[in-house]
Amino acid sequence: MKTVHLGQCNSTQEYLKIHLDNLQLEDKSVLVSTDLQLSGKGRSGNFWHSYEGSLAFSFCINPSEVLTLSSLEIGVLISHFFEDKYRKIIQLKWPNDLMTEEGKCGGILIQNIQDQLIVGIGLNLFQLEEEKRHDEYPHSFLFQHNIFSEDYKKILPEKIYQYILDNRMNPDRIIEEWNKLCIHQNQLVSFENGDELSHGFFLGIGKSGEALIDENGVTRSIYSGSLRPISTPQ
Repeated sequence: MKTVHLGQCNSTQEYLKIHLDNLQLEDKSVLVSTDLQLSGKGRSGNFWHSYEGSLAFSFCINPSEVLTLSSLEIGVLISHFFEDKYRKIIQLKWPNDLMTEEGKCGGILIQNIQDQLIVGIGLNLFQLEEEKRHDEYPHSFLFQHNIFSEDYKKILPEKIYQYILDNRMNPDRIIEEWNKLCIHQNQLVSFENGDELSHGFFLGIGKSGEALIDENGVTRSIYSGSLRPISTPQ
């Protein structure tokens, strides 16, 4: 594994893309992490705010056997890592959000470059008291306080990346494990994709990673869009 840790950068994913050829001269498995990410991006180009207790890192990996399951597999493996190592449960929101019961704590952004994937991860571990007093962003955190060593922003991404490399899954297991971790399983949700709006009960994911919903008794496949839960009257 080739690792690069930066004091700060605009985006670990963009840094990895720009320097990909040089970084892979020695090893195809490359990880870039940083103490501070200034311009992290989320899904649809949205800005991803980094806290003092946030991880920001990117890495190279081969696609899953079914390409469109790749981000779902990464989500499952990150969840398994934190359950195995810290007994913390990360749930998953379709297609690429990392969740706690309180809300979103992280996300996965994947780009396909030169027949391999460049995976960007943002994950909120904890929040400083000073940040809590001035926070304007509706995010959640995996831990209540800092339990990590001083250089965790370098060491923890390396451990997560190695765990992912060592525990790749076949498509059937990805689907099975993702459905177990889905935070909206069997709940009423809506999907917005441009001017199109759909809603139904979330049934899980299909063979290509598409969302399956029960819409008035008919199972419908959703391949893109923003998912939102719909609260039901008590």
